[in-house]
Amino acid sequence: MPQQLTFAALTADEQKLFTDLLDFLFDKPTNEEAIQFIEEKVQEYKEPKNEKEALVLLFLQAIWHFFTSQYHATTTANWAQAVEHMEEAHRLFSAMQMEEMVSLSDIMRTYYGGIFDMRSNNLKSGLEKQEKARQMLEKAGGRYAKNYSGLMLHMDPDIYFSLALQDLMGLQLDSAQMHINKAFDAAQKAARLYPDSSPEQHNWLGIGNYYMAYFLYVRAAYLFKELEFDHPDFQSTAHFDKYIKQAIQHLNQGTLNNKNILNLMYLAKSISLQYKVQAEVAGTMLSIMKKQTHTPPDWAALKTLTQSAIQLATQIGEKGMDHIRICKSTLRQINNVERLAAIHWSKATLSQAPTPTQARDEKQAELSKELINRCRKLIASNKINEVFELLINEISEPQLVNNIILQSSRLSQLEEELNSGTLTRADFLAGKSQIEKGILEMLT
Repeated sequence: MPQQLTFAALTADEQKLFTDLLDFLFDKPTNEEAIQFIEEKVQEYKEPKNEKEALVLLFLQAIWHFFTSQYHATTTANWAQAVEHMEEAHRLFSAMQMEEMVSLSDIMRTYYGGIFDMRSNNLKSGLEKQEKARQMLEKAGGRYAKNYSGLMLHMDPDIYFSLALQDLMGLQLDSAQMHINKAFDAAQKAARLYPDSSPEQHNWLGIGNYYMAYFLYVRAAYLFKELEFDHPDFQSTAHFDKYIKQAIQHLNQGTLNNKNILNLMYLAKSISLQYKVQAEVAGTMLSIMKKQTHTPPDWAALKTLTQSAIQLATQIGEKGMDHIRICKSTLRQINNVERLAAIHWSKATLSQAPTPTQARDEKQAELSKELINRCRKLIASNKINEVFELLINEISEPQLVNNIILQSSRLSQLEEELNSGTLTRADFLAGKSQIEKGILEMLT
């Protein structure tokens, strides 16, 4: 039977039957229990006999989508499903004219949509939706919205964390540091909403420490690509170690049946390995740039650590792909630095360095016309990575190899930004063309 009666048209006593059921469901300990109760109740109204029963069925369908959305948001970390179900809940509550739930489902679909956008690296859209959800919740009336008043405290860590990442992408390091500090403080505040030593409190303490550690990791990756190997971040890992150890410890005591928390646990362990690799390789590069002696690192061990970091990230599925791309870029950097280090230390064993004239002659001999032509052909065939491999193998002049590694790192960064959606295809091709031009200029 088509539903025509609306919630707004019911008497106060009739409306109370619906709101009492909502209160009952909101008091359920888990979303799963609420969903199970609704599914059992739906069986009683599968074939409504009148308008009131049709309205009840519509209501049950709406709240099923509402709690299913919350389940995906809090347990499976499937934000696409969370948004889809909340949009359907909003549509059904709108059809029955249950205004308070129309408002609340609108707030939640906006909030979840913001998180989905941020997880998809669309930071600008994500931040706009998060802020809009905050404003909507502040203005919302009714008892149901009040049940979610603490949600604003849960929004803040994500918002500030996203702002910090946005600042990093724009190379606004001071602003990024300010926002990550606020994200950490906001997570501490959210943790205080829960009983001491409860899994929920450990969740938020773990999230705050993870955000801080991840920020330090991303900043180190940026510094590495810019060849700033003498930065304090690479001289001591104590600052990073403090936060990553706390993150893993708290997340391990959190609700690991929540996919969001489990994903953070995998990522925390992965970046813990990667940060150590970056610091070790940076130390090697710094010694080469300063022409100092240096105990060669265990290159095989560094590659094994990076592969382990990749394996941890694969546990997350598609959501770990951005981090996996960074790890694979690190593997290429290790191979390049290993070759450069071998050249540097082999030259250091010579009893007498070549004179400037000899060095120039050696450089001219290496940069033969044949080598330049091979590079031109590879670039014309869109095989830029093979050019890097060829030059690093063929050239022994450290400064040139250093410049080649810098260009390789810049290309890797462009590829990561293209794959993450933060760089357009046109801008990527323009940047790649500049790198290719720079390589040829170095050789001629």
